[in-house]
Amino acid sequence: MDLEPRVDRGRFQGWEIRAIYDGEPCWSEVGLRAGDIVSRVNRRPIQRPDEAQVVWTALRASGEIVVDYLREGEARTLRLPVVDDRD
Repeated sequence: MDLEPRVDRGRFQGWEIRAIYDGEPCWSEVGLRAGDIVSRVNRRPIQRPDEAQVVWTALRASGEIVVDYLREGEARTLRLPVVDDRD
């Protein structure tokens, strides 16, 4: 996935998805697409590297991943269950 910071009038909006790489099975059924702007994950901001690290670490104990994003200016939420397939 190719991301780029999206800023409007000097204010960070989120990470714009520039491209989702075809052939990567983990992205094939997620529902995000190029042009979407991801602003929060599990209700937490992800603007700075330390914020992204907090979200990443917290995912270990999460039952789902909640992604808040904009698509063509419309606020949307995507919910993905966390599945442990190590068994």
